[in-house]
Amino acid sequence: MEAMIWIGLIILFVLVEIATVGLTSIWFAGGALISLILCLCGVGLGWQIGVFFVVSLVLVAFTRPWACLLYTSPSPRD
Repeated sequence: MEAMIWIGLIILFVLVEIATVGLTSIWFAGGALISLILCLCGVGLGWQIGVFFVVSLVLVAFTRPWACLLYTSPSPRD
């Protein structure tokens, strides 16, 4: 049952990301994916939720600044 919830969250976060195209929720899909893997390995729900938040925050902190630089266009020069 927990695996279905994680799969549902991954799908939800990916759909929100597709709809917004603003790098808003893809980080949470990554956290949900890792939590799904933990669920399938038999790790408890408390650990799954904790890992979801930690992985999501780490992804936001370390990859969002890089991704924003990658996707912002340079300003035109006169």
